[in-house]
Amino acid sequence: SSVLSDPTVTLGLGDQIACYFINTAKEPKLYLHKLVLDDNSGSALPSDWTLQAKTGQTTYEVIGSVDGAIATNQTGTYALDERESDAPSAPGITDGDTLLSLTCGPDKDNQSPAANDQGTLDLGDEIHCYFTNDDDPAGLYLYKTVVDDFGGPAVASDWTLQAKKGQTTYEVVGGSIGDAAKATEQAGTYDLNERESDAAVDGVTDGYDWTSVTCGPSLQEQSPAVNDQVTVGLGEDAYCVFTNTAREPKLYLHKTVVDEHNGPAGASDWALKATEGQTTYQVTGGANGEDALATNQVGTYDLSEMENSASEAGITTGYDWTALTCGPEGDQTDVFDSKQVSLALGEEIHCTFINTAQAPTLKLVKIVENGENGPDTDADDWTLTA
Repeated sequence: SSVLSDPTVTLGLGDQIACYFINTAKEPKLYLHKLVLDDNSGSALPSDWTLQAKTGQTTYEVIGSVDGAIATNQTGTYALDERESDAPSAPGITDGDTLLSLTCGPDKDNQSPAANDQGTLDLGDEIHCYFTNDDDPAGLYLYKTVVDDFGGPAVASDWTLQAKKGQTTYEVVGGSIGDAAKATEQAGTYDLNERESDAAVDGVTDGYDWTSVTCGPSLQEQSPAVNDQVTVGLGEDAYCVFTNTAREPKLYLHKTVVDEHNGPAGASDWALKATEGQTTYQVTGGANGEDALATNQVGTYDLSEMENSASEAGITTGYDWTALTCGPEGDQTDVFDSKQVSLALGEEIHCTFINTAQAPTLKLVKIVENGENGPDTDADDWTLTA
């Protein structure tokens, strides 16, 4: 027998020729490719996935790659799927990545969605299927809480909250809510910090201490941020709350009585007052320690005094209010003319009201009545004593 070079045969007298027509199946090829989109700081590689083509009880697998690999050369309809490879670059590294699309076609530029995640391979076909995964966005939200029991001036928006990774810093204005509080969608470990906002009144956050930062999967589930850091993974949300607490201010009022003339009044015979608007705080003169504390609320106060209602009426008559000094303990300055003092967060101010007894005068007068027969004496002939 021989192979004919052309499809003709010559038959002579007496010949008996048998011709065999042989058909050979054209090999089909199913290539599986992996594409990974890492726009949210994911780190998975194509090789971290194993791509699968399954028909019946048979599953063909290839390690993911951009160039692709032949999974099978057998015809059939295949269910297409993927799993994490047996030797990924890190265990669980594909967590947080979603299969964005699965397409098939004769080449990369001619692709169509794989209906029901299936691909059909016929004889002679060369089919390329692309599994495209996208890393899921993270969500890092930053919130500000201000604890202020002392009437301080700052509000949450006076702070700008920061999350820094490497050379990149993401910022959120304190007090933002919803998506406005989202600092970034990039996964990673962030150093948390804060600063005074650009739009804030300069120095308005002075007097506030950054007392805590907590983070968690929700605002209701919070834990201290160790080393002021937070890690947020692909597809995860992290909510961090920065808490600033106002430092308590204190205004103390003291009374000093200067009396070289044995007057009746003591320090407690005066009531010392600090007034702002419609609110007046009052301290009994002579009080010591915390009893001399008039207020712990910030403000600008008008200072005045009056006779203590518990004292004997008029007992402070004859005493002049001669001086008023205010400032940190041991460093007071004269404010007698203005009779005002300002108290800011974190300050401890002592004001001393000084009253001086008026000098009394006792005048002794001698009157001499000599009469008609008395000696001729004058007033200056007597020495008067008291």
